[in-house]
Amino acid sequence: AYVKNAFAEYSHDILKLDFGMIGTSTFNLQEKMWGKRYLLKSFQDLNGYGSSADLGFGATVKIAPQLSLDAQVLNGEGYQKVQADSVVKLSVGLTYQPVKNLYVRLYTDYMKKDNTQNTASAFVGYKDDKLTLAGEYNYQKNNKMKKDHNLTGFSFWGNYAISKATAAFARFDNLTSKNDWNTAKDGQLYVAGLEFVPTKGIMVAPNIQVTNPKANGAKSTTNLMVNCCFNL
Repeated sequence: AYVKNAFAEYSHDILKLDFGMIGTSTFNLQEKMWGKRYLLKSFQDLNGYGSSADLGFGATVKIAPQLSLDAQVLNGEGYQKVQADSVVKLSVGLTYQPVKNLYVRLYTDYMKKDNTQNTASAFVGYKDDKLTLAGEYNYQKNNKMKKDHNLTGFSFWGNYAISKATAAFARFDNLTSKNDWNTAKDGQLYVAGLEFVPTKGIMVAPNIQVTNPKANGAKSTTNLMVNCCFNL
């Protein structure tokens, strides 16, 4: 068993401070906009760019009504490996909302042990009561601080509410690695389906997931699935 969130928070006017086992800002906005973690993790989480929670300290400052800046100092190893060492992860993110329902985010982080791991991402997303459209670009140098284990990828997804109880969704991911060090996981992922909400707190999503691996000789796979979620 793991403790994923256990923290103290202070919030006043334009400032919010968090300390303890906190949610990271690495892909928090993307995960909220995707909104279907029970079906599939968001791109960075799925491909090991970082953890959704970690031990550390975070601050968010609302610079203007449409602009906020966040920074975190973290243990760097996620909530499943809480240990004391000399390595820390430093991160900074900027979120801008130029118009209602439209979000633009830039993010970077840095941590160093034997090698320096650095992440950079850019995200644009639109979300209203019926439609969600979003896309992100992600780059990570020295994944898990291993030299030349660089990752590059992007993800696009959309969701359209056909009615109050039914929505259609689709997503496309593409992951590549430098010199094909991650060839077993490199390639494309296609997802499409319908989400039904028969009653509050229950979601059922029949969907198709197609993987197209980059590895030589690897065959594409097609999975027909039904994912369910019960949310109290």
